[in-house]
Amino acid sequence: MGNWILKWVSPIVLLFCCAWTDLHAAERVATLDSGWTAHVCQPPKTLCRRTVEELAQGTFLDFRANPTGDHAAPRFLSPFSIERIDSLDKTRCAAKLCAADLALAGLQENLLKQGYYTHSVAVFPGGAAITLRTERMDGGMRALKGRCRFDLDPTCSDSDVWLQDDHRSGEKCGFSLTRVFVAIATLPAFVDPASFVPAFPTQVAPTTAGSLKSVSFDTATVKVYELLYVHKICPSAMTIICNG
Repeated sequence: MGNWILKWVSPIVLLFCCAWTDLHAAERVATLDSGWTAHVCQPPKTLCRRTVEELAQGTFLDFRANPTGDHAAPRFLSPFSIERIDSLDKTRCAAKLCAADLALAGLQENLLKQGYYTHSVAVFPGGAAITLRTERMDGGMRALKGRCRFDLDPTCSDSDVWLQDDHRSGEKCGFSLTRVFVAIATLPAFVDPASFVPAFPTQVAPTTAGSLKSVSFDTATVKVYELLYVHKICPSAMTIICNG
């Protein structure tokens, strides 16, 4: 998997090449809504009407890969980019070993100010992953606020602002963004879409913010990586976008 550097929203953004794979016909889900046709459903790589409805109701995508014997550490689906890498806020932790809920309190307070009132938390030895709700965004990677912010249904009221002409498909399409913050001592391990098997095939992760109390971080080594996942949302297909 290759990577290179792109100057974009923040000073440095690492991008990853992703390979694609064909999906079985059994995974195709037909929908009868106006403007929606049959499309592949294999969250979080490809979405379908059912997934969109669940996300609008407050559930979360889960980008963790199924663990294997050779990879005990958590692995994630290759992101569109790593937006930034931050050190832990050591002003809240006097000791080298710090409870995760305290070490990440500043991050959670900042997310609350940005309108992310709920998030999903997954913990693992020495680290944690915080996944935000999937939301609409414009071409400049800016979240589109308003009633339909977390609703990817093209029939939602303000879709005339979100959907744009797509020259490849000839449809009106939009983009969605899912932000995942991974606190870990080493660079997260990634799996390209062709090899990716989700850890939780139900595609939604439970909201368990209290679980941060069960893990502690080494403030000298743990950093927070912000991973960005982007989906292209069209009436006929809703697929994750990879660079390369």
